[in-house]
Amino acid sequence: MNLNHFKYIIEIAKLGSISKAADSLYLSQPYLSRIIKDMEKEMNIQIFIRSVEGMELTMEGVQFLNKAKLIIDQYHSLLHIHSDQDNSKQNSIVLSTIRSSLVMESFIRLIEIYYDSSYEFTINEHNGYIPVHDITYLKADLGVIYIHKQNKSKMMEYFTQNAIRYEKTCDFNNCIIFGVHHPLANKESVTLEELKDYGIVVYSNDSLPYQKHQDTADSLDLILKSNYYNKIIYVNSRASLHNILTHTNFFSIGTQSAKSQEEKFKITSIPLADFSDTSDMEMGVIYRSNTRLREVTKKFIHILESHYQS
Repeated sequence: MNLNHFKYIIEIAKLGSISKAADSLYLSQPYLSRIIKDMEKEMNIQIFIRSVEGMELTMEGVQFLNKAKLIIDQYHSLLHIHSDQDNSKQNSIVLSTIRSSLVMESFIRLIEIYYDSSYEFTINEHNGYIPVHDITYLKADLGVIYIHKQNKSKMMEYFTQNAIRYEKTCDFNNCIIFGVHHPLANKESVTLEELKDYGIVVYSNDSLPYQKHQDTADSLDLILKSNYYNKIIYVNSRASLHNILTHTNFFSIGTQSAKSQEEKFKITSIPLADFSDTSDMEMGVIYRSNTRLREVTKKFIHILESHYQS
């Protein structure tokens, strides 16, 4: 089997058409069709079915495509291996993370530690799905994720199947997030009743910092469905959420405070009395189990754990 053939399958799946893929790959359509037939025969599966919409993946084809992408990404990763003696790369990290002040505070601490050194740091903030994808396909050194506890067993099964190691950092308690100027910001705890006169700002579903369990209503669902709030703003970035919180009397639902949250981000976390005993989420880090972590990556994990480990 030729590695390029995996690329052909990926291109056909992306474009949904053999003819378009042939044009994109500078190949003839008959040759590409023959490649598909040969691969299906060799693997003893059907990868595509033809429909009025074009070429559609079968269930077997979806599994094949995911594995093919992983093989291609691993191959490209091999091409970019550098010697361990390359000090310029030793102080580098690509971090793929959910949107979180907890993570950003730890990242800022990492910058402070390496202030007098040469380094190359990358931080990419995403919704709850992308960090897992980035670690699966070797696009990041380290991922930081939130896991809904009712979805944890399924996530652990996926990690095992894809040679990903997960290390839990801490449990999360439900908190209400205010700008430091908010009239309720100095209370020890707040109730839903106290919040009903204020608007709420939350991430849209496709921007949530965790993978939402389809069959379970979490604390955010319960609040939004309480009919207390007729002012709701949906955002898709941490910067937008923070700007609204720091310039208005809106609130959000989130987690316990980062260590320097009030000073660095001008927001504060207050326990929500109505759900004070619930902890339906946890935070952890993920990385390839067959990868040797650089010292800078270990340092970031240590910072995160030392600040928030339960």
